[in-house]
Amino acid sequence: MFEKLYKQLIIRALFFALFLYLVIPFNLQASPAGDIATQILEDTAVEAKLINSADNALNIFEISGFVINIVLGFVGIIFLVLIIAGGYMWMTAGGNDEKVTKGKSLLTQSIIALAVILSAFLLTNFVIIRLMTNLWG
Repeated sequence: MFEKLYKQLIIRALFFALFLYLVIPFNLQASPAGDIATQILEDTAVEAKLINSADNALNIFEISGFVINIVLGFVGIIFLVLIIAGGYMWMTAGGNDEKVTKGKSLLTQSIIALAVILSAFLLTNFVIIRLMTNLWG
């Protein structure tokens, strides 16, 4: 009895979702005034000296900052995996002192690595921002 009621509920929910999908309009087309708005925004950014008027291409500092941030992001993912592994090792030690010590050690080393990663991230962003503002105003 409940299975039949459950099936009917799922079918009605799917039909309702399909109905909403077909009824709600999607405005995904670009407006023709988009180029004008983009030009106005670029002119404003040039006047505010946020970008150079000569070209909007990426310079070496932006590219290096981008690459460093990607590398540090991957290192952060590795850190997360190590934290999870250390916590799992500690929680599943089952009273084994050797495993508890190894898990705590892994957690401690991972937290130290996190401090180093965050420091490197902050330092590189600071240096890159300072170089860009000093060289390009």
